[in-house]
Amino acid sequence: MGSVYPGRSRVGRAVAIKVIKAEYAADPEFRRRFRKEVEAARKVGGFHTAAVVDDDLDAPQPWMASAYVEGPTLAEEVTRRGPLDEKRLWAPAGLTVCAAGNRPRPAVHGPLRR
Repeated sequence: MGSVYPGRSRVGRAVAIKVIKAEYAADPEFRRRFRKEVEAARKVGGFHTAAVVDDDLDAPQPWMASAYVEGPTLAEEVTRRGPLDEKRLWAPAGLTVCAAGNRPRPAVHGPLRR
């Protein structure tokens, strides 16, 4: 649905910049859902979530920048350690806390990619 690029904030901090593909950016419903995703991400904070540092939701290709969290990609982790069981999938990334602790209701997440 988009690509994530490494970048730097105005003060030099590492960020991840998520840019929506043009074909999705042309879909008003997709743009609405992306806007909701960014707004929700701005509301949750804490130890297990990357803070949103900037966005342009009205750009021809909407984007958001969040704090960069160092770590392996999912593909790198599977190559290194094999398929992840449920405990290894949820616990290291703190996704259980994020999904259960910060959300008032169930949420659907997009693919986990870098």
